[in-house]
Amino acid sequence: MQHLDLEGIGQVRTHYVDVGNLAIPPPRPSWPQRIGGTFTMAGRGIPYAVGRRRPPAIASTR
Repeated sequence: MQHLDLEGIGQVRTHYVDVGNLAIPPPRPSWPQRIGGTFTMAGRGIPYAVGRRRPPAIASTR
């Protein structure tokens, strides 16, 4: 446990946990999975590229 001085808040207690050793890396995708993922992403974007669909409107921030 450490104490950290945060501007505008003051002294706070902080806790750190090393999670690097907790998670195992996912298995590498096979060649067919990689090609399938590429075609899936391309297929989802093509309607926007050729003008058959319009991107969703962006909400106003005002």
